[in-house]
Amino acid sequence: MTPVVTEAEPGDVERAVAVMLLAFGADPISRWAHPDAHQYVTYFPAIVRAFGGNAFAKGTAYQADRWAGAALWLPPGVSPDEEALIAITQASVPSERHAEVFGVFEQMGIPTSRTGTCR
Repeated sequence: MTPVVTEAEPGDVERAVAVMLLAFGADPISRWAHPDAHQYVTYFPAIVRAFGGNAFAKGTAYQADRWAGAALWLPPGVSPDEEALIAITQASVPSERHAEVFGVFEQMGIPTSRTGTCR
């Protein structure tokens, strides 16, 4: 059966965040950055909002089959909330992993310095 995909509404942010929290719960990179389950559950929702929250304003947030899945796509020219992403990372990722995590962000085109502040 083909999944039914529809645009998510701005009021659906928390539903999308919940889908992403579950979807990335066993993701190797997400859990490497947040190896402690409590830290992951506490901070990952804010990371999802910082990374993909702008999709709701642009009409590029989608859900599939009554929230069995979700996608937050940022169209060209639309960026994550970089300042929030950096602040959340500094607060939630073990400090010995900051340089590597911020290095990944830079490779993704998210400007940071090695100390985790916006350029």
